[in-house]
Amino acid sequence: MKPTFLILIVIFFPLLTFSQSYEYKGVLVLPDSTEFSYYVSFSVLENDSIQGYSITDVYGEHYTKSKISGYINYSTRRISFFESEIYYTRSTAQLEDFCFVHVSNVTYRLFQRKSIIEGNFKAVYKNNKECVTGTIKLTGNTHAQKNPPSFVVPEVLEHQDLYVYRELDEETVTVLLSGDTAKTVWLDESIIMEVWDSEIVDYDMISIYVNGQIFLSRYVLTDRKQVIQIPFTTDVLGIKIVAINEGTIPPNSASILLRDRNKRYQLISHIPAGKEVVLLFEKQTK
Repeated sequence: MKPTFLILIVIFFPLLTFSQSYEYKGVLVLPDSTEFSYYVSFSVLENDSIQGYSITDVYGEHYTKSKISGYINYSTRRISFFESEIYYTRSTAQLEDFCFVHVSNVTYRLFQRKSIIEGNFKAVYKNNKECVTGTIKLTGNTHAQKNPPSFVVPEVLEHQDLYVYRELDEETVTVLLSGDTAKTVWLDESIIMEVWDSEIVDYDMISIYVNGQIFLSRYVLTDRKQVIQIPFTTDVLGIKIVAINEGTIPPNSASILLRDRNKRYQLISHIPAGKEVVLLFEKQTK
């Protein structure tokens, strides 16, 4: 029996206005309590239609980025949506093994200034045969912290209200979404950083700031690694990566390799245009 992999397409909006973009994080829960992480980013157009993308199994081996479409009904405060195309996946499963989640007339609500959606879904194969059902749980500010750690560089994070921190790990690929921050203790006197587009080369453009100062401006990512050496002469160093655009296939996707002597950290950032992720480094004391 082949395993079934799930592509989640879930969208929720608070008080929407036309052509604005929204981002949400949450989980998809199967009947056996298995959970799949997901992230969605979408825009509401003038005809009340929705267009955007989802990222399913964000930190896992079946990471999948997909196109999402749907529509909203302002008078009934309900939303419907479906997935129609896979942009990119790390999964080795065949297309016929993927399931696509369809949600119809989901009710949304606000609770303590957070966007909340929680309900049932039905997932179908590409041939529309049902494969699984489950529940959807989504909030607007999942896993956010209001207070940064003690070594945050104020100049780097001065425009961020909420923070999500991830420790860098040599054993896994760290996935960073909009507003996320990765941090680690650093050994070397400089930071060797490689950036490139390891997915579909679609002319994503980024700018890189070091302790609040521009270091690399409006660089277009290709499949060729750009090697950057950043001197680490302070006790704390912050690197901010800003998405200038989203290329031809959203979102803006950058692969990053950090080299610290014999250590290697692999990262992937997925951020909408105008958004950012931050890398924080603390010099190891002797």
